Amino acid sequence: MAKQHGITASTYDNIMIDAGAVYKNYGIASRTITCASVIATDAVTVAATVNGVTTTKTFACVASDATGDQFNIGESDSLTATALAEKIDAMDGITASADGAVITVAGESVTILLTITTSDTTFTLASNGLNTTLLGATRGGNKFEWKPEYKDMEVDGAAGPVKGARRITKFAASITANFIEVSSDLIKLALPGSAYTSDSTHKTIRRALGIALTDYSANIVIVGNVNGKQQPIICGIENALADDGVSIDFKDKSESVVQVTFTAHFAENDLITEPCFISNPFV
Repeated sequence: MAKQHGITASTYDNIMIDAGAVYKNYGIASRTITCASVIATDAVTVAATVNGVTTTKTFACVASDATGDQFNIGESDSLTATALAEKIDAMDGITASADGAVITVAGESVTILLTITTSDTTFTLASNGLNTTLLGATRGGNKFEWKPEYKDMEVDGAAGPVKGARRITKFAASITANFIEVSSDLIKLALPGSAYTSDSTHKTIRRALGIALTDYSANIVIVGNVNGKQQPIICGIENALADDGVSIDFKDKSESVVQVTFTAHFAENDLITEPCFISNPFV
């Protein structure tokens, strides 16, 4: 009899191969472009990463007869902004719209990274404050957990669980990361409600009791490689808050690793949708 195994034609397309990288506010930052006296030859470059594949386009302003990724200069900054927004909006995974001279650009989902650059002072770039941040190097791997609790509704005459009589009574999702790179911003993130002051040599972190809504991160995600694929797997929790404090071990002939656990929280206006997700490139 042949040796039994679980290998299929797609097995090696479905294997994660590294510890992943941990990000805060992954992929959700919108950007604004404000046009002011734009002239022909001015340009804006937009890069969007969708499922691990990055597309970069440079949109150049021309006096007339725009083709391809060019856009026509308008009789006003508002008309110029409208023309540029239409070009950006045609990119995969991105929406762009103009309101007067201001263009708002955003990814269509949480898994899209967005970057806008320009060397021309006629464009002013800004963000909504939710810039994607790589939190730092890790050691020892990272963990994503999605754990609901179930209750079986017991009925007389049934000796065990009955199909259709199980309901979800509690939800929990978390990401645990082991950071070897320990910055002041990471410690502040790990201690919600804290703040630091700076002098010429140090940043000193202290905390008063209390957690504000601004202490929650829109998301924390682990982005990991998949064997043979350009697209990563993305495991994320939303409305994330670190809730396990900070413990720093100082060891001789070794480096400190700081473990931080982030927990997902329901949005106050949606107590039904579980605030976590897995974006999966597996076959």
